[in-house]
Amino acid sequence: MSFPVVVAVAPGSAAERAGVAVGDAVLSIDGTTPRDVIEWRFAVDSADVTLEVLRGGLESTLAVAKRAGEPLGAE
Repeated sequence: MSFPVVVAVAPGSAAERAGVAVGDAVLSIDGTTPRDVIEWRFAVDSADVTLEVLRGGLESTLAVAKRAGEPLGAE
């Protein structure tokens, strides 16, 4: 299974504040693995999301503080 990979992080965004980096493979968003862009957008629309990411071979948990409907800032 291939995981979504972050290709851009907006400066000053919730994702940047949480430490999301270009190249991170997103293993899950609030415990669910997004299979496509529609699932990704739905999952990151809620408030305060938790991302499980793979970076440099290590898994990390990133808590993203944001309001519901606020853009995550990661594509």
